[in-house]
Amino acid sequence: MKHLVRVALAALLAPLLLVTTPAFAADNGSWSVFPTATPEVGNRPYFQMTLDPGAVVEDSVTIANATDAEATFNLYAADAINTADGGFSLTRRTDPQGDVGSWVELPVEDVTLPARTQMVVPFTMTVPSEVAPGDHAGGIVIESTTGSTAQDGDVVVTTLAAVGTRIYVRVQGALEPELRITALSVSADTNIGSALGGPVGAEVTYTVVNTGNVRLTPEAATTFEPLFGGGTTLDPLLLPELLPDGSATITQRVDSILPLGRITAKVTVTADGAVASGENSAVVLPWLLFIGLGLLIVGGWYARRRRSGSGDELPADAADNEVEEPVAN
Repeated sequence: MKHLVRVALAALLAPLLLVTTPAFAADNGSWSVFPTATPEVGNRPYFQMTLDPGAVVEDSVTIANATDAEATFNLYAADAINTADGGFSLTRRTDPQGDVGSWVELPVEDVTLPARTQMVVPFTMTVPSEVAPGDHAGGIVIESTTGSTAQDGDVVVTTLAAVGTRIYVRVQGALEPELRITALSVSADTNIGSALGGPVGAEVTYTVVNTGNVRLTPEAATTFEPLFGGGTTLDPLLLPELLPDGSATITQRVDSILPLGRITAKVTVTADGAVASGENSAVVLPWLLFIGLGLLIVGGWYARRRRSGSGDELPADAADNEVEEPVAN
């Protein structure tokens, strides 16, 4: 009965409409969620607000069912995080929410939508009075209540599909953009070609961490430098947007560089008001080349030694014809 009350309340708050999903909505092809358009703000790709600590904001989100069947969804607010590769993601419904996900209050936790309809759901967001200044991010998520089930060994795994619309909040105060590079490592291919001193492929892997309080979209400049010969500078790489405390692990590769002992990778990342650098090296020994050169050197030394030794001995007939000179008294 509680579930039915919630659905009825949502229907009273915003009548069901025919589906007209905006192109920018978070959409999986079957259902979607997006900020509600209003005469004052028009269509929005996501929620974006600049607020003071303690501010209270009222807004609304629209959810849409584009399928030919009735669908029931969990509806919840979530914190935003960066995935390992820097992608934007929202935490799960069952995860604890400590940022924007805990600021948003929705009037319902689940809704049922008839086929080809959409619904507007209002919400209230309260910014904590003691919150740190800078950027905070989260979202509002609709999650299917009828997931797909699969067998993983002895465990039955149920996956619930979900889509969410972003909420960006900038809390007034000092802004401190800052980046850091960690865990920078270099590796190089090892094969017969590299063992003979030929060109090799090399990779650099590093993690860019947003240690400031502003969301940043860094650009990476990467150079590979061998011990001898010219270096290789890669095209600038635009990284994903990093949230405060967010990070992205990046791998870049060069396909042809002379090893000859050492390859050094240097990485510099820059964003608005922030810069960070790091470098590391990998040792690549062309051991077959070294062995070959060593054998040539030893062979040359041995040949010279043989020639030098044979020059110190007199021929046999010359030794037989030696005559002692008389010594004058």
